[in-house]
Amino acid sequence: MKIKNVLRSDPFLSTFILRIDLGCILFPDDAQKMSGLFGRPVLHGIMGHFTEQIGIPVWVAFLVILIEYAGSLLIMGFFTRLVALSLGVVMDARGGLCVVLMGSS
Repeated sequence: MKIKNVLRSDPFLSTFILRIDLGCILFPDDAQKMSGLFGRPVLHGIMGHFTEQIGIPVWVAFLVILIEYAGSLLIMGFFTRLVALSLGVVMDARGGLCVVLMGSS
């Protein structure tokens, strides 16, 4: 598989609209994590929550926040397949972590 195929975006209007919608949904939440808008904890507060309360390593917590923040910007048209893969892995891991921490019902 060529790297060109992994990094390209589909030229269709429907996928463009879906990418813009997903970016508009993810970006405000992730921007709040980075800048502390609307009274939300800033980066160090989120990092503290991930590392102290959840117990994941610092580098993993930082990588998760970076992938979410950069992914919400990049999903709009740059490296969409790579970003979609990384966001999928992060969201899947977070969902699995929630099930482990809270228990399944």
